[in-house]
Amino acid sequence: MLDLPENKAIKSQLSDLVSQVQRHGKAGGEHGGSSGNGNGSGPSHHRSPAELLAECRRLAMQVAVPRNVRDELEKAMREAGAGLS
Repeated sequence: MLDLPENKAIKSQLSDLVSQVQRHGKAGGEHGGSSGNGNGSGPSHHRSPAELLAECRRLAMQVAVPRNVRDELEKAMREAGAGLS
């Protein structure tokens, strides 16, 4: 889904956020990079891994999903008794 043209910006932002989370893990809390991603999504200084992952979740909710995939998922959830209305 991230390779769809309409998801290009989200893919780039997610990649940057994942890199920041990985730097936290490698640096063990050092001054993990102060080069922001330039998209104005918040301060680029010393965001915790939890904050970075919350931003990833927010972006993931904005991913464009093709209609046919949504329809298939809805059908499968109904058949599984997920109680969609």
